[in-house]
Amino acid sequence: MNILSKTVPALLVPGFLIGSIAIIPAIPTVVLSTPAAKNIAQQITVRIDGPKQGGSGIIVERQGNTYYILTNAHVLQKAGIYRIQTPDGNRYPVDSRYIRRMPGVDLAVLPFISTSNYPVARLGNSQQISAGQRVYVAGWPRSGGASRQRRFINTEGLLTDA
Repeated sequence: MNILSKTVPALLVPGFLIGSIAIIPAIPTVVLSTPAAKNIAQQITVRIDGPKQGGSGIIVERQGNTYYILTNAHVLQKAGIYRIQTPDGNRYPVDSRYIRRMPGVDLAVLPFISTSNYPVARLGNSQQISAGQRVYVAGWPRSGGASRQRRFINTEGLLTDA
């Protein structure tokens, strides 16, 4: 996980949204079609359910049978068992003792073990994107409604300066 602790904050901090993950094409000169980008987002986005709340994450690395999920640290505030739900519907438990929080940013990495073959995100350089570029957002945000039911969202928009 050494590469993650050095590169992930620099690459993804500008792309994270509360409860969702922003997918930014890794190479600006390659333009993905909307269906292709949404397909990638669906394959690498996981649902995280925890003791008090949940969120989303993306699969950013694999080492043997261990996968590493990048998410917002505020999703993983409580001690206990978290459950990772992969795109194929499988659920994997993760003890909060194995969560690695990144200092100075709202990011954390948590591992899960699986013999299944899941795609891993190709990380790009957020320094190479600018306002007006298309981004894709996918995740399992908390509902603000009375039902509090979480649904997978997968949408697109334009990056702004704000």
